[in-house]
Amino acid sequence: MGRNSNVSQTTPNTQTPQTSGTTAANNLVAVATSNQSFSTLTSLLKATGLAESLQKRGPYTVFAPTNEAFAALPQGILKKLQQPENSEVLMQILMYHLVPGQQTAKQLSAGELETLADRPVNIQIDPNGNQISVNDARVIQSNIQASNGIIHAVNEVLLPPNLDLSQLQ
Repeated sequence: MGRNSNVSQTTPNTQTPQTSGTTAANNLVAVATSNQSFSTLTSLLKATGLAESLQKRGPYTVFAPTNEAFAALPQGILKKLQQPENSEVLMQILMYHLVPGQQTAKQLSAGELETLADRPVNIQIDPNGNQISVNDARVIQSNIQASNGIIHAVNEVLLPPNLDLSQLQ
């Protein structure tokens, strides 16, 4: 099942102008799609149209929630987020996981980092435990390289401040 997932996601004529010398087949979406841990994230990116931008543009740093992170949302929230009437909220949440530019784990520094949602995330670095946190989420796998950016897997869905999930329709 995971083997066939990369094949359908590559488009031979996709160009990545800011990433010379790399192939479009290794863009952020293709890399995330090939990793079974990100199947929920990739389906949401495709549903909102963000996948198309992430395939063609960059570089980006993606704090990618795992399937387990999405499953840990309060019951029914993920289903509500997938409803057309909540597409704007879903877009805000997804863009809150995207940072312009490519930053490896070693390049990340403590403090605020502006996201594409125009809201910063708070990066904490614990050098003793060799642990990076984004808001309250822990980076559980870092430096997953793509042709137009880098992915850091996180164990929680990052929610923008002032977002009230209880008001979803």
